[in-house]
Amino acid sequence: MPFPVQVVSQVTVTDKWRQSSFANTYSYHHGYYDHAEREFRGFGRVEQVDVEDFGKFVEGNIKSPYITDDKTLYQPPVKTVTWFHTGAFMGRERILSHFREEYFQPEIKGFKELELPEPVIEAQNLSADEWREALRACKGMTLRQEVYELDVDALQQGEQRPVKLFSTAFHNCWIRCLQPKGQNQHAVFLVGESEAITYQYELDLRAYASESEGDPKVVDPRIAHTLNLKFDDYGQPLQSVAVAYPRLVNYDTIDKLITEEAKMLIREMQGKTHIAYSENRYTKAIEEARCYRLPMPGEVLTYELTGFHPGAKAPYFALEDFKPYRLSEVYQTVGEEVNPLDYHKRPDPEKAQKRLVEHVRILYFKEDLQAPLHSSSQAH
Repeated sequence: MPFPVQVVSQVTVTDKWRQSSFANTYSYHHGYYDHAEREFRGFGRVEQVDVEDFGKFVEGNIKSPYITDDKTLYQPPVKTVTWFHTGAFMGRERILSHFREEYFQPEIKGFKELELPEPVIEAQNLSADEWREALRACKGMTLRQEVYELDVDALQQGEQRPVKLFSTAFHNCWIRCLQPKGQNQHAVFLVGESEAITYQYELDLRAYASESEGDPKVVDPRIAHTLNLKFDDYGQPLQSVAVAYPRLVNYDTIDKLITEEAKMLIREMQGKTHIAYSENRYTKAIEEARCYRLPMPGEVLTYELTGFHPGAKAPYFALEDFKPYRLSEVYQTVGEEVNPLDYHKRPDPEKAQKRLVEHVRILYFKEDLQAPLHSSSQAH
């Protein structure tokens, strides 16, 4: 950084009545300045620590039977680490993964987090300046986020020691060239989120680190994956799929009230993949001069998909696994048909089917507010 940057270091909210305080502390890393554009792009990694303190309140009510000094019952300190794209041009092969070495990577046999693919720029023969401006359009995009619980005693000594990993989240994007540079000063690019995958770990890092090399390390995250299939000209999603993957570890319990039959049923249900398909429809654009209002949401249809199986990236799904199918009668005219399924019928696991579970329609008032417009229209 060739110059100092003013940033927020700490925000503290104090409740005088309850004698408690809540503090947010921030630290910043990988600041980037674009010399060609003379533009500061922000920071590549931001760490936020949230701490809630009831110490004075407890000390003032130590004899109360309703107050406990057991710190394990308090809200633990939480650290959130977020990586952002700064628009830096590091290379054509590593558009989004230049901070990958800093991510948490569980070393567990048979398990690996899905590494989302690098974006493919929807244009050919881009010049070096156009490539730089394509990545500049990605500035501010969230690449990854990790949420930890910190050790309370270590934090009081000034050390941020993670003891539990709550969750991690990956994001990637698509980049579309709207206008090449040509004779203009700049090219124009549009960026939108392509995929996002979240792992809910609740992983005890102390037990994870204490296991010997010979002992098998086990993680059992809850995995949710969102894939955006199609966008309109404004970058608004038209078709998207949300996947909830099956549990990695078989359910078991020592509770004697749960029978073996119930255990088998729970394992069967937790071993299924659930897929939801959402189709968004928007109002018509207002084609008038000096009117810059984007199309508004008009309808949302949500389906349950069955009979779909992952392809080359199994056990994870990829965008290519859904493209051969005609999921929509509005946005697609070719592809393998996905048969509609009545709400009360059982699906065939060997056939691609969709079941409508929700249909939301939004109507907008006319300008005089006396009556609604047509379902595909909006007023100024």
